[in-house]
Amino acid sequence: MPLSALPKVLLAKSEVTYKTDSVPTGATNAILIREEPTLTPIDMETDERSNCKAFFGHNQVLVAAVRRKLSYEVEFGGAGSPLGVAAAYSPLLKGCAMNQVIVATTSVAHSPITAVTDSVTKYFWIGDKKYILVGARGNAKWKFTAGKIPLMMFDFWGLLPAASDVVDDSGNGGALTLTAWKQPQPINFANTTAFSVHAFGSTELYSMEIDLGNMVTPRNKPNAEDIVITGRKPTVTLSIGEPTLAQKNYYTNQKGAILDVLSITHGVGAGNIINGAAPKMQIESIDLGSEDNVRTLNIKGRLLPNAGNDEIVWTLT
Repeated sequence: MPLSALPKVLLAKSEVTYKTDSVPTGATNAILIREEPTLTPIDMETDERSNCKAFFGHNQVLVAAVRRKLSYEVEFGGAGSPLGVAAAYSPLLKGCAMNQVIVATTSVAHSPITAVTDSVTKYFWIGDKKYILVGARGNAKWKFTAGKIPLMMFDFWGLLPAASDVVDDSGNGGALTLTAWKQPQPINFANTTAFSVHAFGSTELYSMEIDLGNMVTPRNKPNAEDIVITGRKPTVTLSIGEPTLAQKNYYTNQKGAILDVLSITHGVGAGNIINGAAPKMQIESIDLGSEDNVRTLNIKGRLLPNAGNDEIVWTLT
């Protein structure tokens, strides 16, 4: 009898002690994932026994380290009301080396950090099998496409607990509480109220993807088994309407290695607003394109720090 690929359920909870199961529950830690998450149940490091022999054939490989990888998408919406309350996806961002600054009744901001401490325990069900990751850390990307829901894309690596890293469990986390996940607003003229590339705010946004660029390193060495984030190199990929040179000459900025602001404000109404600000974007390449016979610029760039740990800051209001 074939095994059903449904349901797919994810729970995630920040850990108090690194790689100690924080025991997420469906009532308080359910993650509203989109279709087709990708799980690598066992990701291995191996070493081959390359011994001489008198005949052809494979050598045995020994397993030096194992971990688990989970990739998925979630909707990127506001945190809802009341203002100044952490969004449901906050533990995921903190697990990707981003902090959380709450201003009561006003806002929640997330920006990258260098001193990485947060980690996440994840329970992931496919059908009636539960896969467990502890000590999980990862990388985040944000995707804005005209006419679509804004998304966050996560790649997490986690360790396997000492016992029962995958179990038969048809409970699927029990009753899931998803009320903290607010309905997002599609990207369009009415909902996306401001967008600016290098201080020019009159160009159409076709698509934008920001990659936090975390360097995620699983380690398995004497006295160290962990997932560490050892660096960060954020990048951005844009497709925008091509302005006239008199309006904005992006080629001049590219050739001059100019650093300038990239920003977006999306969402209408208190509790729905997302502001993204990158203080120093450098343009690395520009290609010509078109959409619906309208000329576009396809821009790739890097996001640099200004004061430090501020290459991209998301503020929810």
